[in-house]
Amino acid sequence: MKRLIVFMHGLGDNLMLTPSIREIKTLFPDDEIHIGGFKYLSSKMIWENNPHVTKYYELNIDFHPTYWDEKKLNEEMKIIQPIIDELAKKIKADKVNFVTIKNKTKHEIGAIGEELGVIPSEDMEIFVSKEDEKIAEELINSNTHLKEGKFFVIHQGAGNYSKSWCEEECMKFMNMIERKSGYIPFIIDNPNEPKIEYENAIYASSLKKKTPGAIVEIMRKAKFFVGTDSFPMHLATACEIPLVGLFVHTWPHRTGPLTKNSMMLCSLPTYTRTPLNYHYYHSDRMMLANIANNLQKIKAEKFKTINL
Repeated sequence: MKRLIVFMHGLGDNLMLTPSIREIKTLFPDDEIHIGGFKYLSSKMIWENNPHVTKYYELNIDFHPTYWDEKKLNEEMKIIQPIIDELAKKIKADKVNFVTIKNKTKHEIGAIGEELGVIPSEDMEIFVSKEDEKIAEELINSNTHLKEGKFFVIHQGAGNYSKSWCEEECMKFMNMIERKSGYIPFIIDNPNEPKIEYENAIYASSLKKKTPGAIVEIMRKAKFFVGTDSFPMHLATACEIPLVGLFVHTWPHRTGPLTKNSMMLCSLPTYTRTPLNYHYYHSDRMMLANIANNLQKIKAEKFKTINL
């Protein structure tokens, strides 16, 4: 059977689709799985090295579908559906799923699986190519802190600005960690946003080619990750490194990390009604003390407690 799965969400959401794809391939090993993404934010980098996927297609849709408004989405489907139908006809697909994450009451990994008719595990996957390994190795070998693992990964921004971490607090946090431990930050920076200037930082943009796979190769050597609810947080989750996810404007119970060696901090009191493993609230920024104190609490079989 040829399956076409169209998923027009963000990069982090695409990572949350990977457990379902793996489960489908496990249940139906002979099936071809084709993924359709959209031009607005290409997710090819997530799928091109995934061994469970036959082929990725970038659909000629250059706007963000309005999933949160059913009436608007129904209007947009007049544009979207013919493009999906054309691709399905081209590859002779036997089954087509347009996943919109309809169920807002559960974690997105489970909600995606529900629409695809499977019960996925919670483990997301990101696959690294030989080129990614080489790109990462060049930067690692040029920096003593990276080579010796004396660094942490940090992400302050977000594709949606409302999810960003206060820059002033982020700078104070980096200073505190370096002062207490000697670890320096590996900053995942976005070329479309102002760069945080930190003297001893290493920037992801200094990679020869900034690919998720190359960043993953570096992340796996890091002591921990701290960052907002965005793609880098989900990469860190897939790497299974200790992490603190900072939730400023989103629901931790829907998109938060599910690994045992993680902690979710929430800045809005309305979200504390959800059963978080830890929470606090503050009007507009993440508190240094909460982040630092909770890094001490993260434990897992594969990792020692972080000593700052």
